[in-house]
Amino acid sequence: RMVKLMAAGDLKKARNLHEKLYDLFKVLFIETSPGPVKAALNLMGMCDEEYRLPLTKVSKKTKDQVRKVITELGILK
Repeated sequence: RMVKLMAAGDLKKARNLHEKLYDLFKVLFIETSPGPVKAALNLMGMCDEEYRLPLTKVSKKTKDQVRKVITELGILK
């Protein structure tokens, strides 16, 4: 949605959406990607949290941070 708003020239709405999602963007990259993304998807029930080496599960601290942000955004109930 944000990209479509930018492409349509609606910079104000795109910026507002970016600012709303900024904490999510930050938390999804606090460990090696795609770890936090997979953790978020797992919390949302969208995938198993399985990794192939050299990737590993994220730390409990990271998973807790991901859970907090996606809950605050209303993505996770």
